[in-house]
Parts: sequence; structure tokens; C-alpha cells
Amino acid sequence: MNWLERQLDEIQTIRAVFCCPNEFETNEPQLQLAMARAAVGDRIAMDELWCRVTPMGSGLCCTLQFPPTYPEISPKVELSHPTLSKPQVARIRCALSETAEAETGGRLAKGEEPTECGLLVLEMGREMASDLMQKPEVDAEVDAEVDPEGLRVTVIQIDHMNDGAAYMKKVLGWVGQMGISGKLLYRLSKKGGKRCQDIFMICESCPHDLRHLLTNLRTHKLSVRDVREKKSRVIWESPQEYQLVDRRFVNFQTVEYDGTGDISRLWREWLGDESVGGLTLEQLLLLSLIHI
Repeated sequence: MNWLERQLDEIQTIRAVFCCPNEFETNEPQLQLAMARAAVGDRIAMDELWCRVTPMGSGLCCTLQFPPTYPEISPKVELSHPTLSKPQVARIRCALSETAEAETGGRLAKGEEPTECGLLVLEMGREMASDLMQKPEVDAEVDAEVDPEGLRVTVIQIDHMNDGAAYMKKVLGWVGQMGISGKLLYRLSKKGGKRCQDIFMICESCPHDLRHLLTNLRTHKLSVRDVREKKSRVIWESPQEYQLVDRRFVNFQTVEYDGTGDISRLWREWLGDESVGGLTLEQLLLLSLIHI
């Protein structure tokens, strides 16, 4: 697939549709460089392309950031609005992101051709913002129950990675795009080589971004030697959501560990004794290691 050509075509289509003054914005030097690279046969962007659209009359400002392999991976959607509440904006973002995922990774998972969804997302966002501006009293009670920045810590268990370096590089790209912080714990196989095993991804994210990550794990080939991660499973989730200002992890890092002693030490350093169902995550990780 020529990912770069499809991204450039879509950005130019979006520019043509949103052609009024101040409606469309992008990094023009970056776009020109990408066009030059496409002209000499490059099929993938060196940097993530993006565009920002502010449709006249809606007040909504929507930024689409395209991963290098878009449309196989959905774009990251960022929104702002001068008058809508944060919960209302969060509701629009969630709907747009789910639509984008359905048209890209969701179609790929079903064996269908992924489609460019940027224009669809922008039109849908404009309509939703206009509707909410016209009937704020109807949505006020509902929006009061929405937490636009609710975070949880979730742990995903992965059995092994045949090519650990390539696998983790792809995962780090995804979590960076989605704004997920946390740790990826792994230990090297005693047989040597690139294989890693007994992997735990400790992810701090909002529920939507976590679903997006799980979809990517289960629908994309992780490396030349690793198939789609159909056996990945969630083994733990923090019992309460909390706000962005209380974030526990600053970024996402990979951490090699050697055994159960390392697991215990690292967990106490990061999150202390937080528990669910009577078990701390430290205890749950140790039990998981016993059963692997």
C-alpha cells in the first residue's frame, strides 16, 4: 500500500473542501517535503502529517494527526471549542475517534480495505458541534455525568514477542500517538536471541485510548516474526478513575526485569499498594508469572 500517497491525496481533498479563509491549516514545509518524497517513489511518511480545520459557523477546531501507515491505523483526533463544555467536546471526540477506528483498523480486522476517514470525521464533528450549540439545555444533565479526562491504570498481559525490538518499537509508536503513559515490563528469553517473554503492559489512559490500543494489538502484524496479538488480555484495572492532574506516569517506557523480586520492587516504586478484588497488582503479576 502507498500510505504516503493516500495521506497526501486526503489532505489535499480536505483543503479543497475547507477552502474559506482560516478554515484549513497544516505544516506547509513538511507537506511540501512529503510531496517531494512521494514524487521519487517513497511510500511512507518520514514524519506524521497533520491538518487542522475550523469549519465556518461551527466553532469547532479539529486537528487530525496521521500515523505513517494511515489508513491502516486511525488518525489521532484533537478538538477544542470556545463555548461547548469539556464534557461535550469529549463526547464529540469519542464519537469521531470511534468512527475513525471503524473505518480504518476495524475494516482491516474484518478483511476489508481500510478507507480514508478524515473528511467523514470533520463533517461529523461539524454537525455534532452545531447540534449541541442549538440545544445545550437538553445535554446539560447528561454532560454533567461525563468525565472527559478520566484515567485508569490497566495491565495487559502478553505471552511473548519473537522479535522484541521490532514489536516494542511499534507499540511505543502507538502509545505515543494515543498519549498513553506507563511501563512495558519484559524479560529476555533464556535461550537468547531477540525473543522476550512474560510481558506486562501497564497502561495509564482514558478508556477510549485503551480500546484503540487493544484493537491495534489484535488487528496489526507486530513484526516480521510476530503475528497479530490475539492472545493479549487485560488482567487488572484500577478500581477508580482519576483526573489528568493526578497522572502517575510521565511517559511510556520499556523496562527489562529478571524475576519476581524485580516485579515486586518496581510495582511498589510506581503505584504502592493499590488493589482490586483484594489483590494488589504486584500480587496479580506474580500469580500470572506462576501460571505462564
